[in-house]
Amino acid sequence: GPCSAEDGESSYVQSGGGWVEGTASGAYQGDDRANAPGGGSMASWTFGLPAGNYEVYATWVPASSYRASNAPFTVLEGSTTLTSEAINQQIAPNDASDDGAVWEQIGTVVTTSGGPLVVRLSDVGANNWVVADGIRVVSAPPPTGPWYVDDGDLAYVESGGGWSDGTA
Repeated sequence: GPCSAEDGESSYVQSGGGWVEGTASGAYQGDDRANAPGGGSMASWTFGLPAGNYEVYATWVPASSYRASNAPFTVLEGSTTLTSEAINQQIAPNDASDDGAVWEQIGTVVTTSGGPLVVRLSDVGANNWVVADGIRVVSAPPPTGPWYVDDGDLAYVESGGGWSDGTA
């Protein structure tokens, strides 16, 4: 089944200054932590999980006027990045409902080899306040193919000069 971790639990650690505890109505388990952008602060949740495939979700209370539209979440196995995504915390999560909250998926299915699964939220590069609330991790089947990458996809990178767009 799913496992969840909330700010304030032993699996949650925050670094840097500026974290403000809040009790926003609808926050997962009644409270959350928020931080203004640019201070170099980070929140992380750590899960000791066996090797496998997982879906990772976050929840927060949205606010269009003072939440980041690009809250930088990163999912790691130990110190190795598995996926990262800028999440819009101005709008409500909407990918899954569980344990009294609605959750937004971070990236896609991640595969671990048995190291700790760490989810980090940083204020670096955020365009407004980031909110650390709850993280949910769910076992998932292995991803299936085929896979395709187009020249407009995030997985496509160009180097050197001379590339031009075309519609052949």
